[in-house]
Amino acid sequence: MQGDNGKLAFIEDAAKRMQDTVTLLRDRAVKVEEGLRESAAGVGGTGATNPDLAALQALIRSGIAYIQENPVPATLFALGAGVVATSLWNRK
Repeated sequence: MQGDNGKLAFIEDAAKRMQDTVTLLRDRAVKVEEGLRESAAGVGGTGATNPDLAALQALIRSGIAYIQENPVPATLFALGAGVVATSLWNRK
């Protein structure tokens, strides 16, 4: 019975870390979206402009650093995203 409690604790811990990862990635996506909206609003009717490459590179570097620091949650998130994308693709 004690072995089951250990497995349950591991699963609960993994689920908590996965939820934390999803929350963090969602927050980052919201910040990027807000930045894009602000950029688009600032442009007005003049058309699209080139994105801020330094900010984009910094965002990519921070994403890579997060994946390197948290490989298991990042892998689980990628797997889940793949399952969702595949499910949506198969519905069409």
